[in-house]
Amino acid sequence: MKAPPTNRFLLMDQDPKAKAVIMGSTKYNFEDLTKHVLSSASVLSEKGISKNDLVGIYGSNSPNYLIFILALWQIGAIPVPLNTRLSKSEVQDQINITACKYILIDKENNFKSNNSSIKEIEFPSIKKNGKQFNQRRDINLDEIAVIIFTSGSGKSPKGVKLSFNSLYQSGFNSNKLLRYSHSDRWLLSLPLYHVGGFSIIIRSILWGIPIIFPQSFSSDDIALELINSQPTFISLITAQLKILIDKKIPPNPELKNCLLGGGFSDHELVKKAIDLGWPINIVYGSTETASFVTALLTEEFNVKRNSVGRA
Repeated sequence: MKAPPTNRFLLMDQDPKAKAVIMGSTKYNFEDLTKHVLSSASVLSEKGISKNDLVGIYGSNSPNYLIFILALWQIGAIPVPLNTRLSKSEVQDQINITACKYILIDKENNFKSNNSSIKEIEFPSIKKNGKQFNQRRDINLDEIAVIIFTSGSGKSPKGVKLSFNSLYQSGFNSNKLLRYSHSDRWLLSLPLYHVGGFSIIIRSILWGIPIIFPQSFSSDDIALELINSQPTFISLITAQLKILIDKKIPPNPELKNCLLGGGFSDHELVKKAIDLGWPINIVYGSTETASFVTALLTEEFNVKRNSVGRA
């Protein structure tokens, strides 16, 4: 596939009939997704969200979460994915650091800000045929696209401003390793508040390939989607891979690449996974680099297992 145009952030130039979202019985092509996004942008705009506003998003991975990110980009607002695994006070710190004016809250997640000046908006209902926002036609790559917090493994988590250009270049560079095609499917096996999960949606919308949403990050749900949805790509952290390997769950036949990152890679675990047929590529990157910047390929593991791979 040739390089995608940058206006795909605005859902332009994808094949409208190509699959975009899969979650159980919920399936959207890019035409459906665009209608949902423009309808949601209209609702969010009517609630007061406008260009350059910072908007926290607190919820679990879902098609709606994706829709609201894309809807905010239509408005020109900046999404701030919030870590639902943190304590409420830690989430409040993230909100205060970024000075969010609004927070979109999934009704299934109980959260209440202690800052009365912040407007809280429950995830609005998605209406395919609702009032449509006037679709934005161009994008400035230097604009801030999203603020994602680091994991805080060394110090306190930091909010990293990532531009559309950072996201675009990361997606473009990943294709040098992964070689996307129109038949690919990516299993969203990491949270969207983490750069590893967020980068999956970037690759998918830039390259016009569907995102598969599992019901949860449990090994059972991941294994179920490996069978039901037959992804060609998956991203895992070591803890997830360990559970799958301990249960001797093999990869699905169509899986071309499993990116393993997010921390230390256990050599013995990786060897067991490769022996079981998992196409492991150990990757290294950071929130600041908008995802991975090096990769150690499966066939290179036995030779240079202490390396993080090629740039």
